[in-house]
Amino acid sequence: MTRSACALFVLGLGTAVIARPQNLLTNSAFEKNVTGWARTDGVASGEIRWASLDAGESRESGSMHLRNTSRDAYEVMGASQCVAIEPSAKPLLYGGRIRVPSEQANGLATIQLRFFASPNCSQRPLSGINRPGITNADFWSCRVDREEVPREARSVRFTIEGSKRDRFGTFRAYFDDLFLRWSDASSVMTLGRSLCETSIRPSRPPGASQAPAPSLRVAVIGEDGHDRGSVGVFEFSNLGIIRLDVQLEVPLEGGDERYSVGKLTVAATNNDFNWGKPPSVEIMVYRTDDRERKPVPIRISTGGGGVAFATHHVGVDLHILEERGARQRGIARFVRCLMERFGKSGGSASSTEQRPSLLEGPAGNYTSADETTPASDTEGFLGEMYVNTPAGNYEVIARYLAREAGYWHSELVSEPLFLTIVRKGDPCDRLRNAPSAGSGKAD
Repeated sequence: MTRSACALFVLGLGTAVIARPQNLLTNSAFEKNVTGWARTDGVASGEIRWASLDAGESRESGSMHLRNTSRDAYEVMGASQCVAIEPSAKPLLYGGRIRVPSEQANGLATIQLRFFASPNCSQRPLSGINRPGITNADFWSCRVDREEVPREARSVRFTIEGSKRDRFGTFRAYFDDLFLRWSDASSVMTLGRSLCETSIRPSRPPGASQAPAPSLRVAVIGEDGHDRGSVGVFEFSNLGIIRLDVQLEVPLEGGDERYSVGKLTVAATNNDFNWGKPPSVEIMVYRTDDRERKPVPIRISTGGGGVAFATHHVGVDLHILEERGARQRGIARFVRCLMERFGKSGGSASSTEQRPSLLEGPAGNYTSADETTPASDTEGFLGEMYVNTPAGNYEVIARYLAREAGYWHSELVSEPLFLTIVRKGDPCDRLRNAPSAGSGKAD
């Protein structure tokens, strides 16, 4: 879309131009100057100016150079744009490229959003989104994220900032290829696949100053504990647990990892294992034949991980869940079978379903890919024993995004891992066919 069309949208003139533009920001690639960007209010001293250093190493374009020269630590300065927005149920995608030179004052460079009820970013903000910053890492890194828009929001302020952590010296950061646009898909997959490169200009080959990205992979772990790979279609029974290994391989330089990626942590039911740290890996599962790409509900538990030969990995047990009502009925039936198996009367279906202590547990033990499952619908110990994966074909995709400063910050999305789930029985079958205690037969 032309820049004039974007400007008309921002001003809210006419009705024909309210079609979602590719980028709501003006002068986001800083081809000749920093026009359109205003310095944000703050006590930190410093400046914003145009620099010839370009993320794509183009001689015809540049970037914004932010310099924080405050004499006090933890002072912030930045630049921003206010964009008027129409009510929309769609989320906003935002991000850009950031480069923080080394050998300078310690600091963080961030991209932030603030939503307002007024059309000109006045009054107090409705909400604000602060993402982890990028600390001194002298290569172009990419920050991409998505945010739901408050219903009452009529404007959003896109802000880039530099926060100096030391009292002395100057903190500098470069910003380029910034973007703010409406999401055109319901899936988080929209966030991947080189969004930073393609949002503003046609795709460009990486320059020599850009560090090679890590590679993210999801592999199947066999019953023997060995890696079965990630290529092909892997078949599982509806009664079996799907064991996977998420692997992040870091490029080497002189025998050492070129940069740090931090410990991999997964959004899982047992996130207490991560000592309260936000997860850096998210796993999404889709039905292969679903054109709308809606994530299916899942439950994930993690058994920890480690590092081997520059490959960081974390093991997970994946449970693809039935529709909520069917799953609750299935758990109740499973509990009855469990009671019958050990010689206890299960009673009627209604009486078993009325035993919440068997079917529910403390809040926070249930993970859904689309985050639509209330915490009150969590499951207890017996519910976690129940496995009945819906038959069908699925794709498993992992997404990595560092949640702490100092690590590789470009988002990574793995290639799909294809699974086929074959129905081979009912969860009660294993209980009925299991040998009695003391029979001497293997389970």
